[in-house]
Amino acid sequence: MLVDGFGFSTILPLAKHVRALGRRHVEKRLNWLDFRLAWEVSDKQLSWLEAEKIYAEVGDNIYV
Repeated sequence: MLVDGFGFSTILPLAKHVRALGRRHVEKRLNWLDFRLAWEVSDKQLSWLEAEKIYAEVGDNIYV
């Protein structure tokens, strides 16, 4: 089972009060979840840490 939270983990949760920031936050979390799910069903030639590093640097889903 894979569980991912969408909560705001910042000291000043501006995304909670500014609609545009909230939307961006949710979109980023959905993209991250999509990437994680794609990795889960992949052949896993890369470890999760390696895939996560590439995602953080490139910012795109390498499994699409």
